[in-house]
Amino acid sequence: MKCTMDRFDNIITGYSLILLVGGVIGYLVAGSLASLLMSSIFAILLIGSLFVIRISPQKGTRAILGLLVLLALFFGYRWYTIKFMPSGLLCIASLVVLGFAYSWRKKPVL
Repeated sequence: MKCTMDRFDNIITGYSLILLVGGVIGYLVAGSLASLLMSSIFAILLIGSLFVIRISPQKGTRAILGLLVLLALFFGYRWYTIKFMPSGLLCIASLVVLGFAYSWRKKPVL
């Protein structure tokens, strides 16, 4: 499978939208303002990192990897202490996207 910048952008953008939708649902269902704020902040940081990649691929990729590690650790902890949905699902999604981002960092930008 050919790894292009467009595919990488789509995966990170899609993951950011999943985070944002999850935060909105958390706010609407449980009244969790923290979910809404943190999902918004992380989504903005991930999308912002895609713009940084255009200027400095190494710095932008490191930022994305760092954010994904933080999210995977957070959701993994929540999964371990609470329940699978939604934390476990987001932990798995974070790890999948992290694996993709890690493998992408070794490839040239096309």
